[in-house]
Amino acid sequence: MTGFVRQGDLWRRFDEEHIQRGYEANELEPMLDAAGLSHGPLDGETFEAPGERCGRLFYVCRHDRSV
Repeated sequence: MTGFVRQGDLWRRFDEEHIQRGYEANELEPMLDAAGLSHGPLDGETFEAPGERCGRLFYVCRHDRSV
C-alpha cells in the first residue's frame, strides 16, 4: 500500500506491506470474546448485515476500557 501525508506544501510518500490471514467466523469469534472485545460481523463488500451469500466478513470490534 502506498500513501501520502501532507507536510506543509510537500507530500511525504510512505509504503506499507499488509499481510492478511483468513479465519472462519467460528475460529475468530471465540478469540475476540477471549480478548474482551464486543463484535458484530458486517458483509465485507457492502458493510451491511451479512446475508446468506456473503463471502467475506468484516468485524467492527470495541473494547470497554473500564474493565
